[in-house]
Amino acid sequence: MNAWMEALGELVGLLLGDPGSNAEWWTASILGVLTLLFVLGRAGSAFGIPNTGVWHSLLSAALGVALVLAVMVACMLYFPLWDTAEWRVWILIGVGLLASFVLVIPLMCLLQRTGYIAALLAWFSSVAAMAVVILLVGLAFDATASGSRSADKGAARKQQIEDLAK
Repeated sequence: MNAWMEALGELVGLLLGDPGSNAEWWTASILGVLTLLFVLGRAGSAFGIPNTGVWHSLLSAALGVALVLAVMVACMLYFPLWDTAEWRVWILIGVGLLASFVLVIPLMCLLQRTGYIAALLAWFSSVAAMAVVILLVGLAFDATASGSRSADKGAARKQQIEDLAK
């Protein structure tokens, strides 16, 4: 069980873009989950899914994310090609897509009483929106860190000029 938890932590860090701090990790996680829930409900309504209430969306999203993460972690631990670094990204993408098509979307069809195509469109649009939000959070934190480094360099140059002026 410990190996599963370690692999899950590594996978979540990888999916969040290797956050540099706890603040970035929590911000990306919380905003990503909220985006997933919001877009899943809105996309479900747009595609004519009858049960798009908060609880149906929450249950579908939670089970969907849990299933995809569980399949990805199992792949990380037990798939022999995982040791080949060039294949890791493709393995995760393929396994995530396979788990979505075979497990998550049929589960959404069952829980939300909808057709496969509507569930497919709602799931993938919400996952895409979540990925964009996580990417934007990472870019915002990187820009803040970059601006902080630039400000430190500017302050150091100012201090050097003042020292030379004395």
